[in-house]
Formats: sequence, structure tokens, C-alpha cells
Amino acid sequence: MNEKDFKFAFDLHIHTIASFDGKATPQAMCQVAQGRDLNGIAITDHDTLTKFESPYPGFLIIPGIEVRVETDKIWADVLGIGIQEMVPLGLGLAETIDAIHEAGGLAIIPHPFSKLPNFPALGDAIHSVAELIDGVECTNPLEHIDNTRARKVANNLNVAKVGGSDAHTIDDVGKGVTVVPPVSSIDELLECIEAKTCEGVIRRI
Repeated sequence: MNEKDFKFAFDLHIHTIASFDGKATPQAMCQVAQGRDLNGIAITDHDTLTKFESPYPGFLIIPGIEVRVETDKIWADVLGIGIQEMVPLGLGLAETIDAIHEAGGLAIIPHPFSKLPNFPALGDAIHSVAELIDGVECTNPLEHIDNTRARKVANNLNVAKVGGSDAHTIDDVGKGVTVVPPVSSIDELLECIEAKTCEGVIRRI
């Protein structure tokens, strides 16, 4: 697709006070996002499905979750974008992805590569679920995240390159976005990600 076809922007990785480390309300996140010319956000609180109605006409609130997966070999997060119900917690990696799909959502791997050893990054284990995931986040603004490597892996796996800010405060909202052609519903946005008619973009705020 031509760059001019990507006209709508969504931040698909937003935390609110429903997360243990979130600092802003859903209302505040929406207000800031709209002020920064976003067309919607996905609220992806830690292990929590936060239900919140859009306060603005045409501004989409995509229900989501960030699920922590902890096993003997894996310490990582998985984003469920567009889920319709809460997913079970405490499952393995593949089982968590399956649960997200069963809940009507798409499974995105956020911040898969980190330069820090004590950060929940999936790393090379992403290849073990290459056939299951729908996309990879390539825009995390944290300095220790290797977005270049994430983008390269997304290309190699032929999955969607997705953008999100991983915002826990209003300051970071919109630093990472997913751009798509014009859409009018959550289903249309999800279809763009599934079809890979999207791109993860890092923006200056």
C-alpha cells in the first residue's frame, strides 16, 4: 500500500489505573489521545479487561488486555486486542494465544526484544508461536527495547507490524501508533491487522 493510504492512527497499547502501574484514568487517556489526533486507543491493562465506552463520536475504544505469561522458560507479555470477554490467566504461551483468539481478539507480541535481562520480553521464543500470533509491536518507546529487531522478525514471520506506546501516563500516549486506511468500527480495524494493511509508526509528541 502507498503511505498516503494510511490515514487513521490508533495507539494499541495503553494502560490505565486498572493496571498496578497505570497513572491515568481511561477518560484522561482518551482526552489526550483525541487531542493528539488519534482515531482511537486499545486499553490493555495488565491481566485485566477494562470496559469503557468511548466519550467521543467516532473515537474507537478497542477492548484489550496485556497477559503476563510465566513458565520455567518464558517470562513475557501477550496483547489481546479486540477481545470480547476476559481470558483465563496462568496459561502457557500457546494456550494464552489460543484463549485470546477464542475471546474474539488478535494476539500481538509487545516489546519482544529487550536489552535488559529483567524485563518480560519473549525474545527468540517468538519463533515457537510464529504460526499462532497475529502481529508484533515494533514501536515501544522505552529506550532498552529493540524495535529494529522486532520489525525484522515481524517481516520474517510475515505478520502484522503493530504500533503502540505502552503508555502508563498521559505523557506517552501516541508515541507509538498503528496506522491503517480509514475504518469506522473495531471489526474493520481488526480486519486491517489480520490483512496486514497496517503499519507500526513511532511519532514525536
